[in-house]
Amino acid sequence: MAKSNELKVGVFLFAGIMVLFLFIMAVIGQKFWYPKNEYYILMKFAGGLEPGVPVRYGGIKVGALEEIKISEKDNSKIEAIIKVKSGTPIKEDSEAFINFIGLMGEYYIEITTGSDSSTLLPPKNIIPSREMPAVSDLYEDLKILEKEIEILLTNINSVIKEIDLKEVPVILSNIDKNINLYSENIDNTL
Repeated sequence: MAKSNELKVGVFLFAGIMVLFLFIMAVIGQKFWYPKNEYYILMKFAGGLEPGVPVRYGGIKVGALEEIKISEKDNSKIEAIIKVKSGTPIKEDSEAFINFIGLMGEYYIEITTGSDSSTLLPPKNIIPSREMPAVSDLYEDLKILEKEIEILLTNINSVIKEIDLKEVPVILSNIDKNINLYSENIDNTL
């Protein structure tokens, strides 16, 4: 009886370990199941990126960011090292840029599909990057736009002040008369 219980516990423990092993392989196995190619991206701003963020090609997840660091060759650039599934058709005119899912969502690296006539970019090469504006840059643009809108509203207000409000009903009445007068011609034209 004791040996029977020990055997049951042993089988149950072995099965539990196998299930745990399979679960772990399923979760992290995506990094091991496919051959990978390494590429590099140089950019001026890498806000929101950290190792492990997805890399997408035309919107399809094909890999992950392995490492991000200040470039040793040009310290004014940030170097991102990515690994993508072997066979991903990254082309010489493909571009990489930072994107995000949703308004406050997850950042990722997007690689454009490039043109059909372009040749494939071999692994271990630099994918050209497209710099996306930082939120602070957009804020500065909004401040400029705000000033321009303020000037526009001031000008509109000054024009409205010059119009004699007593004449507005007369103007509207004349517009109504003209529409009624020419409505048949307008209908025929249409």
